[in-house]
Amino acid sequence: SVGQIAGGIAHDFNNLLTVISGNQELLAMRLTNGKELDLLRRAQEAAEMGARLTGRLLRFARRGPIKVARLDLNALLRGMTDFLQRAVGETIVLSTELEPSLWNIEADASEIENAIINLVLNARDAMPGGGRLRIETANVSGASDRVRLSVKDSGVGMTADVALRAFE
Repeated sequence: SVGQIAGGIAHDFNNLLTVISGNQELLAMRLTNGKELDLLRRAQEAAEMGARLTGRLLRFARRGPIKVARLDLNALLRGMTDFLQRAVGETIVLSTELEPSLWNIEADASEIENAIINLVLNARDAMPGGGRLRIETANVSGASDRVRLSVKDSGVGMTADVALRAFE
């Protein structure tokens, strides 16, 4: 039943996003001011993020497949930075150190976004009085080349009880 509710919410949300995106496209044809166009671009990115959220809800409802594609992780992170800063609040300093020539990965963008959001929100919760949060990417050479995404914070860490259940 939870899956059915999630599927219904995703369907309704997708209908709203269709109206929002359509109006954004019409507005884009009329705007000429650089600042206004930048604001519209941010709104369009937020609508796209909402569409990916809809995809996650549909997958949860078992209605949507995972869509693996070639992905520029740095570009994804750059597109999320403003959202992540708002999510952590003003008392946490968010910084990034992104490998300039980071290799592309094969992944579902929605799943990667979801993982990053969860890591960042967990870090925020570990720093109730504020602190520092750093997101880094790096290429890792070896037997099998891969990309590393690191989320580091100055939080209090997990208690022993929480650490035992971390992977439940």
